[in-house]
Amino acid sequence: MNLESVIRERGVRVLLKPLVSIKQKTPVGREARLRGPEGFRADALRQEVARAGESVAFDRWFRREALTAFKAAGAPGLLLLGFESSVLDQGVAGSGHVGQLVAELGLDPSHIVIAIRESKVEDAAALKDFVTRYRAQGFLIALRELGEGHSNLERLTLTRPDMIKVSAGLGADLDQTFVAREIVKSLAALSRKIGALIVAEGIATEAQALAALDLGVDMLQGPFFGDEESGIGPRIEALAARHKTSSVEKSKAVQRRARDTDALLSGGLRALAGARPEEFDGILARTIGESPAVECLFVVNPAGAQVSETHVRPGVAFKRSALFHPARPGADHSMKEYVYLLMDGFMNRFRTDPYVSLASGNLCLTLSGVFRDAGNNNHILCMDVPWA
Repeated sequence: MNLESVIRERGVRVLLKPLVSIKQKTPVGREARLRGPEGFRADALRQEVARAGESVAFDRWFRREALTAFKAAGAPGLLLLGFESSVLDQGVAGSGHVGQLVAELGLDPSHIVIAIRESKVEDAAALKDFVTRYRAQGFLIALRELGEGHSNLERLTLTRPDMIKVSAGLGADLDQTFVAREIVKSLAALSRKIGALIVAEGIATEAQALAALDLGVDMLQGPFFGDEESGIGPRIEALAARHKTSSVEKSKAVQRRARDTDALLSGGLRALAGARPEEFDGILARTIGESPAVECLFVVNPAGAQVSETHVRPGVAFKRSALFHPARPGADHSMKEYVYLLMDGFMNRFRTDPYVSLASGNLCLTLSGVFRDAGNNNHILCMDVPWA
């Protein structure tokens, strides 16, 4: 294969796509991407190049073109420079080619983010050596396409990235599927804990962009922002305004929900206060019949043992599994945080984060509170409310 001829004849070029921060309301960098005529597929070309044994040469051509274009643009912000990670398995980890090229062009390494697709690297030692060498020279490191294919979260400890790029497939599903949102939300939380920024790519619509921002993503990239920075300002301004409005409305909704659920718990506690234990089940049955927002109710004693039946609202859908079933009197709840935090008087009310209920298999949160029965003995009311 004559690599130069292939590149020229197929019209392959390197384009710098904007990387956008809505919090800063501006592009904060660019990412180098391969582009070609209509129907061009970068992955297909890379596979063809690999079969011809030209992966290293092609990767070096790509990096030179990208860095040269970045310098010509005035080297604004960051440049995300994709690295075809499979070449590390070919023994080039210590070549120093990227560092030499950056020095030759007079660029600052701290503005260059080497974006590695770690799932393509079989030699973990070579990956670690590569990251260590370039970080020591001042380069930043990103893991890209996390959440796609065989991405290995263990590589996070190996590379300690400065940036994590969520795969385009997940980014495109953010406004459609609960699972995609929860994965990105978890990755965003993980990124904050390890001191990395998170980027969602594949953003094609405003709805996807708003979903990503709501989940804690730091930067966005994708067709929604186009291939050029010219004219991108108004779109960023409009998205920032929508995100701000959406965030305020969601905060208000969370506060309203907290007040509503607190009122539900207060009502249940008032109904049970001063009652005899043998009256608990009758009170719970009436309470759940009058409370369509409650999924199930039960009472436990100060030792964490359930002393009532679990009362389930009629019509609640249960997952059919041996894992999920309402607990019966005598069940031990002493290791559930909404019980043990109240058992020793540490607090008198508690609200869990959303979780999967073992009673129904549904996503819910549990509210719990302490009340005194007719004999002045403490008991704990546990109330599951759906989370949607």
